[in-house]
Amino acid sequence: MDCITGINRKTMLNIFPLLFGVSAWLGIYATFLQMPIIVKKAPEGWSLPSFVVVLIQIGNIGPLLYTMLQKYRPIKDSYLIYFMLSVGLSGALLFSQFYDVTVNIFDDERSLPLLGSVLMFSLMACTSSVLFMPYMGRFQEGYLVSYFTGVSFGGLISSSITLLQGIGKEEKIICHNHTMEINVTDISPEPQEEPNISVATFFLIISCIFLISSISFFLIDTLKIFKNEYANVVIRYGNDYTFNQEEVSINAGTGTENNEKKTEKLKKLSSINYQNLMLLTGLISATFNAIIPGVLSYATLPFGTHTYHYTITFVYIGEPLAYIFGNFIPHSSIRLVWSLATFAIIPCTYIMINAVMSPFPPLLGTLIGSILTISSWVIAKICYAFINLSLMSIFRAQGGKSLVRLGGYTQIGSFLGSVFIFSLVNFTSIFKQYDPCSS
Repeated sequence: MDCITGINRKTMLNIFPLLFGVSAWLGIYATFLQMPIIVKKAPEGWSLPSFVVVLIQIGNIGPLLYTMLQKYRPIKDSYLIYFMLSVGLSGALLFSQFYDVTVNIFDDERSLPLLGSVLMFSLMACTSSVLFMPYMGRFQEGYLVSYFTGVSFGGLISSSITLLQGIGKEEKIICHNHTMEINVTDISPEPQEEPNISVATFFLIISCIFLISSISFFLIDTLKIFKNEYANVVIRYGNDYTFNQEEVSINAGTGTENNEKKTEKLKKLSSINYQNLMLLTGLISATFNAIIPGVLSYATLPFGTHTYHYTITFVYIGEPLAYIFGNFIPHSSIRLVWSLATFAIIPCTYIMINAVMSPFPPLLGTLIGSILTISSWVIAKICYAFINLSLMSIFRAQGGKSLVRLGGYTQIGSFLGSVFIFSLVNFTSIFKQYDPCSS
């Protein structure tokens, strides 16, 4: 009976790290999920995702400031987490009220309030990699897994809302050609059916979720019961902690205590494996956090707004499911990491082919084309989720600083990837937006 009570208690405690994790990338997930609606009216057009990707990487100023603070003027981690949660909440409220406001900058209209909100989301998301994740790493492994599951649940929750929201009807463009002294083409969009939930209402809902996440972290930070859930660690200051080198008693995959505990020896990586996995982290982060999202509209919009909509939605549904199922299978194998990274090349290549050949990718106008497009994105992101979970598990055993370093490589890779894809999208003619009235 006591064992059952203990399991139920652990299950309840795992809910709070999950709800806390939801907030980490929630703003970014929500922004991309609204792209099929926003991109129709935003002055940036199809290039808007590339602007978002760059702003996400500018958010890396957060980890840099955090590193400097911890080195020269340390601040308690929990205080910084409260601050970052308030930044995310403020960004969602700003987005809900001013996302459609444009500002003239150097004779170009720009969605400045929208981009400002994205920057606030980016600061929180990027900083979470070196702040939120290492903070949860001091707890038993099950709580860190719950946190990571919560991070992807941010996508699942916002995707579920998006399914209810819909995107209205496909926009139809009527072109009128007039022959005068010069040729003039008038482009008149037909009236569209509005989505069931407006963008403003959607982000007000997101604001409420941020508030719930903030309350969850407050409970994690203040309740004594969570202090008793620390792993066998020696904490020096903030996220500078190491695990006891003798052994760590955990229940594999869940962190729950049973009468018979499984004892797992800490697996130390060789220096070559350690560095290679860090480099792989940077590479896959550049690919999945920057390059692929940066060409999202070019790879999907030629197949229609609904393909764009369902691609993003199903990706953010599939990713958290991958984290959940990953908890029940071995996820600390280096061989598995490299195998999945190799396999992921296939769907990523198909995505890039679609983007480069936009606005006339292979199988355009066919059902199979839409299905392959959606499937390739979902498969790629599921592979990334398993790789990410495995790397987190492997480096967790190396100590708190390794998790901070893992977060650092993630952000560096993402930054370099974003600069690369932004340059290609905005300063070359490789990626082309569809002109409905072109000959």
